[in-house]
Amino acid sequence: MKKLLVALMVLTTLASCGKNNSVSSGAPGSSTTALTSATANASNLASMITNYSSNFGVSWAQMLANQPNLTYYYFKAANAASSCQTKWTIFYVCSSNTSSATISRQVVNSSVNIASKQAELMAIVNKSSRIQQNGSAVYIYTTDAKLYIFDLSLPIQAQPTQIQDSTSTEFFGYGM
Repeated sequence: MKKLLVALMVLTTLASCGKNNSVSSGAPGSSTTALTSATANASNLASMITNYSSNFGVSWAQMLANQPNLTYYYFKAANAASSCQTKWTIFYVCSSNTSSATISRQVVNSSVNIASKQAELMAIVNKSSRIQQNGSAVYIYTTDAKLYIFDLSLPIQAQPTQIQDSTSTEFFGYGM
């Protein structure tokens, strides 16, 4: 049954290709990668990703309406031993030397294809081994030993706001 479902998804994707060259706006309810993770909280996070407009960056909606070309900046820093830790059980704090951090990428809000972003985030959820939420921060620990942090206070286009592995941490700096 699962193979049939995958085959139908592939055929649907192929049948929809080549109709025109327009970029999908990815309106809520658009197709995203199917949830395969059985991790606790995965289905809740998958639902948030699918219904992103009411779950991610709600307070940013007015600003993005006036500044659709807002650019998000991300920085990358080498991890030092014990550079990141949980403080007071609610804050995940990294004490990396930010003077050695460099801009790793820039994302223009209006250039992000929402459907592709939803698929990217669902792929992260699908490889999760544990998901925790503290306030607006969602911590996704993956089977490939990475930590992804989604900040629900920021728009879906800015996600993930932090990616950490054994060698480095990439983190969201500011949007201007």
